[in-house]
Amino acid sequence: MERRKISVLSLGGTIAMTANEGGLQPNRSASDLVRALGHSLRDFSVVTSELVCKPSASLSLDDVAALAAAIDRHAASGAEAVVVTQGTDTLEETAFALECLATCSIPVVFTGAMRSSDMHGYEGGANLVDALCVADHLAGRAEVVVVMDGEVHAPRFVAKMHTSAGSAFASPGAGPLMRLHEGRVIEQLAVRGGRLRFAPCSAWPRVALLTATLGDDGRLAKLLPEAGYDGCVVAGVGGGHVPAVMVESLEALALR
Repeated sequence: MERRKISVLSLGGTIAMTANEGGLQPNRSASDLVRALGHSLRDFSVVTSELVCKPSASLSLDDVAALAAAIDRHAASGAEAVVVTQGTDTLEETAFALECLATCSIPVVFTGAMRSSDMHGYEGGANLVDALCVADHLAGRAEVVVVMDGEVHAPRFVAKMHTSAGSAFASPGAGPLMRLHEGRVIEQLAVRGGRLRFAPCSAWPRVALLTATLGDDGRLAKLLPEAGYDGCVVAGVGGGHVPAVMVESLEALALR
């Protein structure tokens, strides 16, 4: 049987980290991660590429745009699927942004690890093997998914629900798309939707996230225009409510 051609692209993150005097640092390349899988690669023809090597909190939208371009290049070169390794802090955001920006027609599978590679219980290798299995399973389907802890999630629903637990990722209200069992991918009855598409922009707009809290007086909302923001997302409490004192400031923002 011909082996599936899969590209593994690395952005850094905990899956690639080891400890040194300055703390955890992402210093293992995509080739290092793949080489450590040994015989688990027997079913795949893997090409690796190092895009950036950063903690995921330091990734930028320009890095995401560069990732989208790299995926398109690998697809044009014959890759049948792409696996992306990165840190978990912004994994859900990167996957969702990539789903909206990438133009290629091959599956893209994101994965990472909750523990660094020199810690007991490091699960990065298992997650990477699972991601390769899912990439193989999705061949021919232009889907973007997140694979962590034996589950496959849609970018629009997945969220990191715990800071450090191995089972940190879940899709509240939707559930996982698939599960893995002994290398087999099992499809689930889960909420699905068509892939979202957005045209890339020449300059990223600056959008603030304003979270309403108990006792909020709306002062931050008043400062957003002079701080140079182009827009604002308001995260209200309960059903989207905000303190009454904030309403005037938010109305002024909406009318600008």
